[in-house]
Formats: sequence, structure tokens, C-alpha cells
Amino acid sequence: MTSSPPRASEEFVHAVPGARYVDVADAGHMVAGDQNDQFTAAVLTFLGELRADARTH
Repeated sequence: MTSSPPRASEEFVHAVPGARYVDVADAGHMVAGDQNDQFTAAVLTFLGELRADARTH
């Protein structure tokens, strides 16, 4: 079960500059609790990308 359909989430990502969409398998509404390892990896990847972008600007 997801909190919103993937299509709605993808539309949101296109509307917010810098946003990312990550589909976390087998996660429900509480992604961080349901799939902690996948959630943490996605967040760390996102933060690493932000850090790399900050260094180039």
C-alpha cells in the first residue's frame, strides 16, 4: 500500500525543482520504518548529490 499513486508523486517531482522520486519496494505509508535501509540509501544518495552540486557552484 502506498500513500499516493506513483503517478501523482512523479507529477509532484516535476513541479518541484531539485526533487527526486524513488520507488521503495514493499513500503507503505511509513517508508522510513517499513524499508529503513532503502530509505536511508535514497536519502544519503540525494544528500550526496546536493553536496556535489554545491561544490560546483
